[in-house]
Amino acid sequence: MGDHSGLHRLSGRWPRTLGILLASLLALVLIGPIPHADATPAPTTGRTRGGTVVTDKLPGSSFKKVVAAYTATWALGTDGSAYGWGDNTGGKWGDGSIGGNSTTPMPSILPAGITFTDIAGSANAAAAIGSDGNVYTWGSNSYGTLGVGSTNDNATRATPTRLTTLPSGVKFTQLDGGNWHVIALASDGRAYGWGRNNNGQLGNGQSGTNAYSLVAVAMPSGVTFTEVTAGSYHSLAIGSDGNVWAWGINRQGQLGNGSSADSSRPVKVALPAGVKPVEIAGGWQNSAIVASDGRIYTWGDGDSGQLGNGSGRNSSKPVAITMPAGVTFTKVAVGKYHMVALDSNGDVWSWGDNSRGLLGTGDYQSHSTPVRVVTGKHITEVSASDDYSMVTASDGAVFGWGQNITGVLGNGSSEPTPAPTPVVSGATVTSVTFGGVVGTGLSQDGLTWTATTPGGCGPVDVVVNYTLRGTQHSSRYAGGFTYATTPVITSPATASAGPGAGRTTVSAAATGDNDPGLVPAVQWQGSATSTGPWTNIPGATSATAVIPTTSASWVQAVFTNCSATATTAAVRLSTDVGVIGTKVVPAVGHGDPVLDKAGADPANWQLTATANGVTTPIGAGDGARLERGVGYVIGERLRTNPAPDAVASRYERVGQLACTDANGAALPPGVVDAVASTVTLGAAQVIAEPIRCSIDNQAAQASLLVKQADGSLGAPGDGWSLAASAAAPSDVPGFTLDARTPATIVRRGTYSATISAPAGVALAGIEALDVTRPACAAQANTAARAPEDCWTTVSAADTTTLAPGVGTHVVYRLVATAPAAMPPLPLTGGLGSLGFMAGGVAAVAVAGGAGLVGSRAAARSKRPGPPIGPPGAPQVPGEQSAE
Repeated sequence: MGDHSGLHRLSGRWPRTLGILLASLLALVLIGPIPHADATPAPTTGRTRGGTVVTDKLPGSSFKKVVAAYTATWALGTDGSAYGWGDNTGGKWGDGSIGGNSTTPMPSILPAGITFTDIAGSANAAAAIGSDGNVYTWGSNSYGTLGVGSTNDNATRATPTRLTTLPSGVKFTQLDGGNWHVIALASDGRAYGWGRNNNGQLGNGQSGTNAYSLVAVAMPSGVTFTEVTAGSYHSLAIGSDGNVWAWGINRQGQLGNGSSADSSRPVKVALPAGVKPVEIAGGWQNSAIVASDGRIYTWGDGDSGQLGNGSGRNSSKPVAITMPAGVTFTKVAVGKYHMVALDSNGDVWSWGDNSRGLLGTGDYQSHSTPVRVVTGKHITEVSASDDYSMVTASDGAVFGWGQNITGVLGNGSSEPTPAPTPVVSGATVTSVTFGGVVGTGLSQDGLTWTATTPGGCGPVDVVVNYTLRGTQHSSRYAGGFTYATTPVITSPATASAGPGAGRTTVSAAATGDNDPGLVPAVQWQGSATSTGPWTNIPGATSATAVIPTTSASWVQAVFTNCSATATTAAVRLSTDVGVIGTKVVPAVGHGDPVLDKAGADPANWQLTATANGVTTPIGAGDGARLERGVGYVIGERLRTNPAPDAVASRYERVGQLACTDANGAALPPGVVDAVASTVTLGAAQVIAEPIRCSIDNQAAQASLLVKQADGSLGAPGDGWSLAASAAAPSDVPGFTLDARTPATIVRRGTYSATISAPAGVALAGIEALDVTRPACAAQANTAARAPEDCWTTVSAADTTTLAPGVGTHVVYRLVATAPAAMPPLPLTGGLGSLGFMAGGVAAVAVAGGAGLVGSRAAARSKRPGPPIGPPGAPQVPGEQSAE
């Protein structure tokens, strides 16, 4: 902006006191109380018992742009309002009054239904763009700066007035003011100007003729503008072609085209190659841009170091300032003998003449290169005039420094200051109410008020009562604060069995009040289905409650506070019951103890419960639970890790499923189907858990003896064998009995067997101990002592069919017809046993004999050969004395 030397104060048409009084009355008539800013008191929620500290900006006092302009300052509020302070000659404040000075902001009276989007100031008037795209001006009409079409330089407008001389259909987006002229940018990229034109600063191709209405700038061919700015007596713009264009006075090289000749039309600024402008600014007799790389270039008058390049010389072409290390700039403002810039971190820098404290460094030392200005705020806008500077912070606060004769700094005084001082709002908060109850601890710090909530319930209106220049105002925030919040479920509903039979523990959690330890009330509800209808469960009014298992099939928790309610998702009542499956492997009747231990370890198997295609282990360490109303098939499977013993697959499930409660008592009727091997728990049955279910597994044992032709008995030697392969079921593993394995574990089934003897020995057939007779079966482990009438002929051929029964110890005897040497028969025979368990319920052992299913009629003769049982032949393992 430019110099205000030669300006004279207008006394105004009214005495100052009368003017302010009438302005206040007019404000109340036209707009009523000043509307609150866009912000809302924060925080918006708090404790029901009160004590929440709430803070906000004063209504209408938060600024987003401030313009420093000679003897007055203008500001644009975040809510689109306008303010003025300092000199009020001609009605510059826009509040309806004329004359006097103000050291604090005065709100302008905006046209009904209009807010402002941009604001600019000149030596004697202000201009703004309305939300309707029109231009509004107020103040004095010297040289036509109001643009209202009147040629009366003494005309004034004490409130914003819309220009009626705008080109048809043109809407404006941005504007800036010089000493006594204004340049505005239209939405189509064309520029217009009005006011003084003694040096061609309006850019319309004329010089010396003032414009009292808008005139169009003579646009460069094929170029539109994206930003405009006004110096004191010259103007600048950024073109769509990426160039900077300038017009007006050029005696100090402020047009930047390398000459000192004035121009009434835009001329191209001689930017260094590759420099692209993103921000422009004009001042008294100099200009500046911010380039796309964050550097600043300046030109024009530099005798006070205001070009920032470390010299005190003028330049008619752009020169780069001396950049602070690591800094990039985003905005720049140009005064008369100094400049102010904003960097990308929100910090402020300045340079030039500081004899009057214009740099904001707190001293009066001039600098020809940038120095940092400390504000303690994140700055978003900068502005500079002849004798002072203003900056706007991100929180809406405004700071100023420099000369302050008319109160342009807005800090409540007219004293100059070389360091940033905050602008005061001019408003005083008298009370803040929450739902009609006055808050406590009210305090005010510049633009910000703070109050403490008194306590309440639910959403309430917040009303800020304040005085502004002797007039009482109120600003209401409907529902601006909520005591407590809608409850929020933080832990979903869960249900688990116990403690004790027939009882279920339900649990959930929610928040809904910021008071420590204060939570919403809870009521548990139950229903037969997951969708209701729901009824309250008596006594279940805590976040964790124990309820009868028979209360309902489904439950939900309803959390309630004074604000609202929240309901958990329904959860099936914890009616599941623990279950433990046990494998039982009974010993084989009259079996060999050694074989009974081989493969009969219950850990070879795993009991399972299967429902809906899902199989779950139910061993003692599995922690399995059965859901009520679901039918489970209790079964078994061989373990996989580690692999089961090799003979475990020869055991089979016997008997039916057996289950009891935890105390060994029978389960309620209908829970267990032993035949189908299923368990189904009723919804209301009280059962001591865990349920214990068992399944029995067992196998058979088979052993082999040899009877010589002379009637002596012994274990099979080399060459003697009985080889059996399964005939039914086909998946039953076969077995072989011979000198190395005279006894083994076998599975119940039908086998095709082949017997053989050493060379030279003829076989008369095969016999079996009659295990159907208890007295004979008892001789299984001492079969060599069994009476002859305990032996039955199985087959007289060397091939036959055998059918050992589960749980029995069968003894087979090969009978020779040719003499052979054989060692004495041991007193005991080794007959091992192994129990196999598959499924999941206790089973009953079934005894069976070894009988002849089919045989050949004649025996075959063998050539003479070695004896049946040579000395040292192995005996039947596991022999034990019958005495």
